[in-house]
Amino acid sequence: MEFSTFIIVKNTDKTVKLGSATVLGLVIGALILGVTGFVKAASVLFILAVVAGIIMFAIKKGNIQPYILSKTKLIITPATIKIGEVEYEIEKVKDLKFVIHSYAGLRYSEGKSRFYQTSDGTLNYVSFTIDGRDVGCRYYLNSEKHTFILCQVLQQFYYQKVPFVEADRDGNQTYLLKRLNEEELAAFKTKYGY
Repeated sequence: MEFSTFIIVKNTDKTVKLGSATVLGLVIGALILGVTGFVKAASVLFILAVVAGIIMFAIKKGNIQPYILSKTKLIITPATIKIGEVEYEIEKVKDLKFVIHSYAGLRYSEGKSRFYQTSDGTLNYVSFTIDGRDVGCRYYLNSEKHTFILCQVLQQFYYQKVPFVEADRDGNQTYLLKRLNEEELAAFKTKYGY
């Protein structure tokens, strides 16, 4: 069983950084001018910010996200975690934690909000310590099936009694992606020998 995906990295495109800074600067300038009473000048700056945003969006063909998929792979097996070309043996890994936020296309709401948003699948994290140094990355989940494959690897970790924590988007600890009540947790621990 192997889970394979791409890691998420900061968008280092200078055009995106410059364009975002320009739009942000114009919006802040418009707010300051609006608050101090220069409403016409504030309106002009706001319109310029919108135009700059549209131009940047057109130039970059919509690719203006602050984080993007890299070509670097994350591969997790019951024996190893490989980030790029560096492979870590599970038995040497400490403080292993998976934060499984959502897969691309999942509609969800934050906390108790009634407003739903659609996930882009990029807010998932894996982190651990090895030889005294912290290692981690964001990773991409492209679908429900892709998430199920990760779940199968996590299940192998439970069978092998690998110490790790999995958490959902709200920070609650989960077990094979589910929140369990006390009775369910007891049955889970019995099944996996904890």
